[in-house]
Amino acid sequence: MLFRSTLWQTASTVNLQYYNKLLAKKKNNSNYTFFYKGICEYQLGNYSQAIRSFETFTNSKNLLSDYVLMSKIWLGATYYLQGNPKKASKYWRIKNKNDKTKNEYNFLISTINKDLSRSEERRVGKECRSRWSPYH
Repeated sequence: MLFRSTLWQTASTVNLQYYNKLLAKKKNNSNYTFFYKGICEYQLGNYSQAIRSFETFTNSKNLLSDYVLMSKIWLGATYYLQGNPKKASKYWRIKNKNDKTKNEYNFLISTINKDLSRSEERRVGKECRSRWSPYH
């Protein structure tokens, strides 16, 4: 999975450090920094921090509507992976998706499906190993 590769994690970590430095300066800060910071947090598996960043961004003023929609899609994905599908569906009920947000939506859905299937495979694998282990 792309998000789980070492190179991708390193890039996300470096980007996250950069965004944190930008936000610490508080001078001429763009609200869009929270959007990109949220994506980095998501990619690193820091879901609570990702939610905070996406919500801060979504609650900001004077934003481009495409980015607000994409932020809500990412919020839904984050809540879903945290085990809160009810809250995720609230953010996924987006009307008037344009091509850009449809692509983002489809990308996230495929990512989530891969993440969930891998976690299920690991869970089943652990159960099988514990039940049929020759050592117990």
